[in-house]
Amino acid sequence: MYVYQADLYCDKCGERIAYAKYGDGERPGEDPIDSDRWPVHEPDEQSESDHPDHCGMGGSCLDALEVDGRKVGCLLGTRLTGDGIEYVRVKHEWSPSELTAEWLDHFGIEAEEE
Repeated sequence: MYVYQADLYCDKCGERIAYAKYGDGERPGEDPIDSDRWPVHEPDEQSESDHPDHCGMGGSCLDALEVDGRKVGCLLGTRLTGDGIEYVRVKHEWSPSELTAEWLDHFGIEAEEE
């Protein structure tokens, strides 16, 4: 996963952004504080979120998902917090869709039984 200009990107799209910015030339060292200037790689397993994170490229993501009749950025490998797990369950319960079903499957969450 890459962090760049206040958004998150999958590895493929982060590399595409870096290539567009630097080509095959030498990139500046990755300073984790300066993700405004260049894409900074962050291991997915170190990230937690209160909601599912999708690649910031949206429908242009190289691994975009097609759900609910539209393309969305691929799901990132961030772990969900307890609040994030609850968010996914509630969202699916209140307005089930292909996307919320994808979230349940991706994160291994079981839907609430009625």
